[in-house]
Amino acid sequence: MGERQPTAPFDPSSDELIPADDDWRSYLPNKDRVMWIMRAVGLLVLAVTVGWTLLGDRFLPPEAQKVLEVVAILMAAASAIFIAAYTQRRNVDMERAYSSHLEELSRHLRYLAYRDSLTGLYNHRYFQEQLAYEVERAQRYSHQLSVLMLDVDRFKLVNDTYGHLMGDTLLSYVARLISAKVRSSDMAARYGGDEFAVILPETGQEKAVAVAEKLTRAVSANRHWQGALLGNLGVGICFGVASFPDDGRTADDLLACADRRLYGAKGRRPRVTRRRKNLLSPLGSLRAG
Repeated sequence: MGERQPTAPFDPSSDELIPADDDWRSYLPNKDRVMWIMRAVGLLVLAVTVGWTLLGDRFLPPEAQKVLEVVAILMAAASAIFIAAYTQRRNVDMERAYSSHLEELSRHLRYLAYRDSLTGLYNHRYFQEQLAYEVERAQRYSHQLSVLMLDVDRFKLVNDTYGHLMGDTLLSYVARLISAKVRSSDMAARYGGDEFAVILPETGQEKAVAVAEKLTRAVSANRHWQGALLGNLGVGICFGVASFPDDGRTADDLLACADRRLYGAKGRRPRVTRRRKNLLSPLGSLRAG
């Protein structure tokens, strides 16, 4: 009996946020005109059949009248069969449309379940599931694995000085920078508040530190949108790195180690104090970025 393989969590990476639409009939093909035409043809054939039955003996000989009656009956039968077949196909289309609608709603719910609504990154729940899977895979196949914990410096000061809207804008921009700088095989998530986390499969500690430093430089280098925000408040990111198996052999151990190193790095940062009157509001330039 073979060994159990690590079971990957559901991957919603291809899902897009889909507007929930309660009217599933919008998925139906537009065939109403065809149905009305066939009904009209059926009624016309029925009228002709009844007319020839009642009045045919006044205009045609009995032999021709019988032939036309047979033709009219066949046409009426063919119309009835076509309408029945069309109705059945319409029911099948309705079932498929309803099934498609349920699938779209399911994708929408999966997005909401696994994505952070503010940043668009994966959320804390999916990060935990994916990290557990990657740790199990690293244990089984003796692969390297690293975890980054990232924290936005002086985020509370940004909120207190410019308001929560500015803080949300800053978080969204940092999230976009992180997504742009990591590999497609990595997984970035908003861990909570102003904290982010990145899973780096097949990556040792040295390379993980290099990735974290690259992210730090990316935030510090984008002066075109940060302006006075970074210059005066000293906003940046701190990071902590933990690698399997040296720093831990379970997901909890890796997270605890990365968290300790993150807050150790935050404690070593110099404090920046500025008077509020000297701060220039970067709201316009931040949104433009």
